[in-house]
Parts: sequence; structure tokens; C-alpha cells
Amino acid sequence: ADSDLRRAVDQNELEVHYQPIVRADSGRIEGVEALCRWRHPERGFLEASSFVPLAEETGLIVAIDALVLRRACGQASAWNRTHADPLTLNVNLSALQFHRRDLLATIERTLEETGLDPRHFQLELTETAVVADVEGSARILRRLRDAGVGVCVDDFGTGQAALASLRNFPVNGLK
Repeated sequence: ADSDLRRAVDQNELEVHYQPIVRADSGRIEGVEALCRWRHPERGFLEASSFVPLAEETGLIVAIDALVLRRACGQASAWNRTHADPLTLNVNLSALQFHRRDLLATIERTLEETGLDPRHFQLELTETAVVADVEGSARILRRLRDAGVGVCVDDFGTGQAALASLRNFPVNGLK
């Protein structure tokens, strides 16, 4: 199974799809969330939930995160060059990638190379990724905020964090 996933990364079988983020009060599309899908040669389209756990276990998630980040930022930048109202791009980030030393440099380099304004970029992190190391996470989140990158905590309420604990983190929203 992990050899299939390695092949998927190498053979460009992973695709980025976009889910609109709509304001409830106006019905206006404000942004998109990048979603990774695997176009498996025998099994068809696979959602991330069917391969991300294996990717995290094998460490392939770092390569997958980088691939999604690069493709999605490039697409969002292209959209924003042709539309009057810029869209915000949300990209999910694994806990493993979030705690890598080169995270900020990777994001800044990708935004610069693709031309996406950091004000129109937001990371989505799981609650468990953020609360696993409160001090380290707060430090990383402050650095991201200072670089102009937004952060949203995804799957909030599924783990152990209390709403009050989020005051320790400079985040833009909860999902």
C-alpha cells in the first residue's frame, strides 16, 4: 500500500480539488479550500481520509503537503490575478509538516514563487496538531501571523482542547 502511495506521488496521481467557502449572510464565495484527491488507476478517486493516515505513518505526508501547497497557491494566484475580489486559499497542513523547522521558509518561498499574497492564504491545522505542543505551536503561529499568513483550527471540538485554551494561539478562526 505504501508503494502505491509512493507511486502516486511520483506519477502525479494526486490532484487538488477546490471546495468553495461561502459567506452565509451574502452567499458570496470568499475563498476555497484545497482538497487532495488520489486518482487511483484501479480504485478511482480516493478522498484524503483513505490515504492520509498511511501518508502520515510513512512520512510521505510531507511531500504531499508540499505538492498541494505549491499547486494550490499557484492556482489561487492565477485566479486572483483575473478577479476583482481576491479569494482566500485555505490549505490543510499535517501535524508533521506544522512542526518542521523549515515550515515558515517553505510557505514564504511558495507564496513568493507563485505570487500569492499572504493576506489571501490561510493554513488549516487540526486541533490535535496545535495542542500537542502548546509553547512550540504558539511560537510557530506567531511567526506565521507576523508573515501575514492566517491560521484556522480545523476539527475543533474533536480533541481535548478547551475553547479557553485557544487564547494562547493567534488564530483567525475555528471550524
